[in-house]
Amino acid sequence: MNNQTKNKVSKLSERCGSIVDLIEELKEEIEHIKDSMQERYDNMTERIQEGDKGDELQSEIDKFESIISALEQAGEEAMTAKDDLNEISEN
Repeated sequence: MNNQTKNKVSKLSERCGSIVDLIEELKEEIEHIKDSMQERYDNMTERIQEGDKGDELQSEIDKFESIISALEQAGEEAMTAKDDLNEISEN
C-alpha cells in the first residue's frame, strides 16, 4: 500500500474513533434519561405502576434500554472497524 492510501486509511480510522466517542456520549445521555425515568417509576405507588401511566412509563423505559443496547453494539462495531483500519494503515 502506498503512503497516500495509508494516510487515507489512517484518517478513516480516526473518523471511526470520533464515531465511537459520539456513540458513547449519546449512550450516556440516554442512560441518564432512562435512569431518571426509572427513578420516577420506582417512586410511583404500586397501584399507579400497574395502571396506564405506569405501563406507559415502563414501555418508554424499555425502549430506552433497547436503544442503549443498540448503541453499545454500534459502538463495538465502530471500534472494531477503527482497530481494523488502524492495523491496515500500519502494515
